Amino acid sequence: MLGTHFADLSQLIPKIFFLALAILLILEGLRLDKYLSNKFGLPLTFGGVSLMAVAIISFSAFYLQEPDENSSTSLGIHAQHIKLAQQAQTNSSSSLPNLPGLVGDRTRRYSVSVDHPQQISPNQEVELIFKVFDASSGKNVTIFQKPYEKTFHLIIVADSFEYFAHIHPEQSGTEFRISTTFPKNGAYHLYTDFQPLGAIDQQIASTLLVGSSNAAPTKLTPDKNLTKTFGNYKVRLETSGKFSAAAMSLGQQKITFALSDINNKPITDLDLYLGTFGHLVMINSETFDYIHVHPYSFTKIPVNAKGGPRVEFLPIGIYGPFKPGVYQAYAQFNHNGQILLATFTLNVGK
Repeated sequence: MLGTHFADLSQLIPKIFFLALAILLILEGLRLDKYLSNKFGLPLTFGGVSLMAVAIISFSAFYLQEPDENSSTSLGIHAQHIKLAQQAQTNSSSSLPNLPGLVGDRTRRYSVSVDHPQQISPNQEVELIFKVFDASSGKNVTIFQKPYEKTFHLIIVADSFEYFAHIHPEQSGTEFRISTTFPKNGAYHLYTDFQPLGAIDQQIASTLLVGSSNAAPTKLTPDKNLTKTFGNYKVRLETSGKFSAAAMSLGQQKITFALSDINNKPITDLDLYLGTFGHLVMINSETFDYIHVHPYSFTKIPVNAKGGPRVEFLPIGIYGPFKPGVYQAYAQFNHNGQILLATFTLNVGK
């Protein structure tokens, strides 16, 4: 299994080749200098080929030290995201920016199989087994990248939107396994999130029926009160006007959560959760489209850093424009080793 340090092989290979070529030229230059000195008695210690090699090495060193697209001196993360969203929505074949989860061939397609017992009952432990396949060849895919600290993310959302889980099946050979339980009868939507080596982040959904259910589709009503209490925490959803699918698709509208304790004291010591200070998933209540929203500031965060009281997210239509509708938003934060789940129902207009 490969980690994130293998995520940019396509960019490292030319640099490694260039460096190896420069070293080879230096060795050849020294050998030529020695030959000329022995053959003609010339006191050569630094001949023409050596000079050429030094020039190449100098350029190579500069090339290897240039800032990458994740550095603070390069094009801003959000400008790159917006460029990517524009590419996705115009079917542009331009290369993707160098961001976690987005480095790779965007044309590759995959399928996911889900193996589970034929009959599943509520509150019964069930093992789910996932396999990933290359859609063009049918071959089982076994090598993945890890852009968000886990190789395989599984989001489970009940058809009623009352249940949400974000868990991580572990890889065992050619498959991913995890045991879980489902609390009630009904349909559950499984969203798998993973990144095969050489491709961009993939998001593939399936549906699983637990027990039996004749329940009518759930109709969600957008929240009017945007400050809600979850256990010992208060979470306020801050907006800058009405949400627009068109604006969100192009990264023009943030979603901000402000966290405080039950006594309204701001939370300023959030811990990292999967490499950042928050995770946000949005599900369209009509189509069940899945949107994984990245934090607004997605630079590398030191392991011991603390966050809060505000955590900002930037929805962007990397895989295409968002659909208008009512969305259920599930935001997760890590405080004192506990994962806080905050849920809001949002209306996203055109």
